[in-house]
Amino acid sequence: MGEHILHIPIDHIGIVGSNLESMINAFAKLGFHTTGVTSLDLGDTNDQPASQNAHFVFNFGYMELIASKGTDHLADYVQKYEGMHILAMASGQAQASFEIFKRNGLDPGKVFLSTRYAAHGERTGTAAFEWFGFNEQTFPEGLVCVVQHHTPELIYQPKRIVQPNGVYGLVEVLLLVNDLDEAIERYAQMSYVNCQVNPLKDTPTWCEKLTILNTDGIRLRFPGLVTKASTGFLGIVLAVNDLGLVKDILRTSGVVFHLGLQGDVWVQPNDAAGCLVVFRELG
Repeated sequence: MGEHILHIPIDHIGIVGSNLESMINAFAKLGFHTTGVTSLDLGDTNDQPASQNAHFVFNFGYMELIASKGTDHLADYVQKYEGMHILAMASGQAQASFEIFKRNGLDPGKVFLSTRYAAHGERTGTAAFEWFGFNEQTFPEGLVCVVQHHTPELIYQPKRIVQPNGVYGLVEVLLLVNDLDEAIERYAQMSYVNCQVNPLKDTPTWCEKLTILNTDGIRLRFPGLVTKASTGFLGIVLAVNDLGLVKDILRTSGVVFHLGLQGDVWVQPNDAAGCLVVFRELG
């Protein structure tokens, strides 16, 4: 079929564009609600000014919308096309993960301490996390990084904003590649990440499924898909309670949707800030 599934801990994905307001509006038409725009202090990355972002946090995994300023660490990705460019792995200890990757020859970048204001529910405050990325030669498909949350109580809190479309989890990330076997070998090394269960919950707060597909796999699974990405992080699969509700929201917003081979509902990247978005009811 031209696809392969890897089970690795994915903390969140990032969709990068040039206009955050238009990105938020696009997702509002899909039934998403964000708490507003925040500034992201990425640590010592020489970003001037700080990147602007918005978030959709779920029971497991979350989505980040980021507006590149054109001179920051995301500028090269936006110049290629606007869409999903960030894959963040979940780690219980960023520094320990860094050392493991370094010993295995993956050449990780410097570990940064970053902060942003978080208002995802009844608790608000400054969220802090450590992260490090890999160079583009190792992972040319996008910005692959590892993240450790120091304030998970501000992100994955019990009384959190509920999405109007009923989305409650990030269940799958879709990666488009040319050479399936080569990509599988590279991304399998993400198993070196030492993730741990959020102490606030007894279940993981991350997505656990990366599906790597070649063009044959994409054509079979999403016939009629139109994307600017020839390779790279293509899209996401989101868990919902009621696909009927999702369809009603999309119809009301005038967004054309497609029925997937697995009973999913999906929308073209052009309607979701360059990211293929798939909605799925889990049994």
